[in-house]
Amino acid sequence: MYSGVLRSLSIFTMSMTQVAKLAGVSQATVSRVVAGSDKVSEDTRIKVEAAMKDLGFVPKAPQKRKRRSRKAVVSSAVKLIAVLVTEHSLERHSGFVLKMFRGAREAAQREGVSVWLGNIRDSDDVAEMVKAVGADGVLLAGVESLPGISRQTIGKPVVWLTSHADAGADAILPGNEAAGKMAADYLLERGHQSLAFLNVDDRNPSYEARGEAFVKRAKAGGGQVQQIRVTERDCNDEKETMAQLEGRVDQAVKKMLHCKERVTGLFVPSDLMTSLVYRALHRCGVKPGKDLDIISCDHEEAYLAGLSPRPATIDIAGEERGRRAVYELLVQSRFPEEQRPVQLTIEPQLVVGENVG
Repeated sequence: MYSGVLRSLSIFTMSMTQVAKLAGVSQATVSRVVAGSDKVSEDTRIKVEAAMKDLGFVPKAPQKRKRRSRKAVVSSAVKLIAVLVTEHSLERHSGFVLKMFRGAREAAQREGVSVWLGNIRDSDDVAEMVKAVGADGVLLAGVESLPGISRQTIGKPVVWLTSHADAGADAILPGNEAAGKMAADYLLERGHQSLAFLNVDDRNPSYEARGEAFVKRAKAGGGQVQQIRVTERDCNDEKETMAQLEGRVDQAVKKMLHCKERVTGLFVPSDLMTSLVYRALHRCGVKPGKDLDIISCDHEEAYLAGLSPRPATIDIAGEERGRRAVYELLVQSRFPEEQRPVQLTIEPQLVVGENVG
């Protein structure tokens, strides 16, 4: 019964994503149209309905879906959900964490559930914080491995909001492979054949997954791809600071600029890294957007705001993942006897930049 519910959810999510993309609106807007909400303009409703018709997407009747959702999912036992974020992620990606928290809070409030945000350092912090705040379920975000965190060990439903090093956990994941392919397609379609993937953070499994997909897709499209990496081990630093991260970016950019084949299209797997790449390029006399076409990932406004010209980036659906994670946690609470890991992937979206090259 449970696996069937999740298969339906996955199909429905992807169809909604495709409709939203074709109509040029958010998934939330598509949901409102499907539900018959009066908070959508007539022009928007027409666009969404036309997209559904073009894609052959036939949603369930809103009334039936709503009754089934509340009957199957909502658990009166869940009153408070703790969103726990590792310190590294909260420090480096607070904007993205806020998107996930906002989505989780929105979904939870619809079901009469409260959401609390906290930061953690290690596995021990999780159990202590859950007990301290009286949480009935946990959403986890961060790239660090937190061994031993499961429903069995803390006695509460657990869902990951990010890619992570712990296998076998329930998770609502970013579309890392899709993001890598999207970045390759973007650069190839703009006429670039000499491409590069640059990464200086080997702790984040999302970055490597994006890079692998990018390289494979770019080569399949006839591109020549350089992989530029400078890792923490290369720098021999035990504790990383932002200055050390920027130092690795400087090394990576210099490596790229010394490639035998001049790189004209670059994929950087995070906006934080891209902001540092811009600085390094300017120090080397290279003009981003003119001398080098860049596409980034994450859609973190805090890092993109100061970049000129603003690069293209890929939105990995933080708010939607937060909403879907709450849904999965409530289902997990409703069906505690089910033994499975469930991993759903939310499709990313391209956000066009201001590149002038």
